[in-house]
Amino acid sequence: MGRHSLVEDPAPEPPHGRSSGYRSPATRTSAPRTAPPRNAPPRPAAPRPPRRAPEPPPSFTPAPPPEQGPERDVSTTGSHKAISATGSHRAIGKRRRRVATWPIACLVLVALLGLGWLGWGWASGELNSRAEAQAASCAEGDASLRVIVTPSAEAPVKAAATRWNDAKTVVHGHCVNITVDAMASQRVLDALLGQSELTSIRGMPAAWLPETSWWISELTTKKPEMIGSPAQSVASARSADYPYLGLSGNGVDDVQKRAAQTFRGFLTEPAQQADFAAAGLTAA
Repeated sequence: MGRHSLVEDPAPEPPHGRSSGYRSPATRTSAPRTAPPRNAPPRPAAPRPPRRAPEPPPSFTPAPPPEQGPERDVSTTGSHKAISATGSHRAIGKRRRRVATWPIACLVLVALLGLGWLGWGWASGELNSRAEAQAASCAEGDASLRVIVTPSAEAPVKAAATRWNDAKTVVHGHCVNITVDAMASQRVLDALLGQSELTSIRGMPAAWLPETSWWISELTTKKPEMIGSPAQSVASARSADYPYLGLSGNGVDDVQKRAAQTFRGFLTEPAQQADFAAAGLTAA
């Protein structure tokens, strides 16, 4: 065999310029090992950490299955808290009772209705009081009413007119003052029919009270436009019925027409009827 020369391979370079732990046989040197002395004390062992006792697994109490229906109370193991479970799985500490609101609403509504009724009554009474006060104060001023009567009925009609005026009777906001003239029925009829001047009876009257209805029939037949309101008997005597007639024509306004009708009703009241009886005329 031929002799082979022994060529040692170069040591590999450490990656990235860092030296590795590898050393070639040429660079390795053997360092003498020194044995510890025989009588040297033993090296103390490093203390080991104490072993921890294994923790017991946590106790687990399964939740009760949800139930349908009314609420139920469940007490958990080891706990003193009462838990109220509902069907929606919502737990609350303590159930609160709710007060029904509809009785309170009804009471409030009744109270409001009562107050409204009282307020309406007060307002109505106040308006009536104001109206009466305004009427009593003759807000529209004064007015006059002239009545012509037959001489046999003069005394009771004048007594009624005095009583009317003293009471300050109001008609349509006017304080109406009544005057009474006594004249023969034929004289009055001629003036109303135009057969004589109205000046003969001192102007146009608003009402006329003759002895009988015959005079009223003559006026109604010959001049119906002079009739302001239907005739009504206010007294009676032998062959007489004393009809009271409201007139219409020039010089008689609406207030006088209304006052003439009101005075006709006033003559039928007991006090005035007593005056007719005292004059020898019976009640109507």
